[in-house]
Amino acid sequence: MNFLSEMRELLPKIVADGSSLDEAIYETLVITREAKRLLFIGNGGSAAIASHMAIDWTKNAEVPAMCFNDAAALTAIGNDIGFNSVFAVQIGCHYADGDVLFAISSSGQSQDIIAAVNLATKGPIITFSGFASDNPLRRKGTINFYVPSNDYGLVECSHLILNHAILNAAIGLKNA
Repeated sequence: MNFLSEMRELLPKIVADGSSLDEAIYETLVITREAKRLLFIGNGGSAAIASHMAIDWTKNAEVPAMCFNDAAALTAIGNDIGFNSVFAVQIGCHYADGDVLFAISSSGQSQDIIAAVNLATKGPIITFSGFASDNPLRRKGTINFYVPSNDYGLVECSHLILNHAILNAAIGLKNA
């Protein structure tokens, strides 16, 4: 089967725990409208999505947003404290009341993402995961989006689509 056919089949299978996908996108939209700032974390391809979305929220929706994947910060914290702490240290320093954390992990198993989510207790958390249905990240958020696939490309593309669906709704409300 080719990638586009697989993507077409996968999109209707994406779930948001506890509500329909449309309801979860709307709930996330409400949360972002009330947010002081949006914070994004992710590794590898998910880091690229996190960076992409932070700048799009800032530039296109005029919502303060930032991503914690600066290479110098990651390597300094990883070397001096440990890679599992690269996001937790930054969340501990920057996360404040009214912030919303977007945690993106294709597998939902990334210990650095889990550590940061465990520390982020001051506001809502939106998670995006895939692979195993019982991955640890999947139940840690206020809203949890899950892509039922073990293919990195399909999961990452789905996460980007979900993030853009939320952002586009926010831009539509801003321009209404």
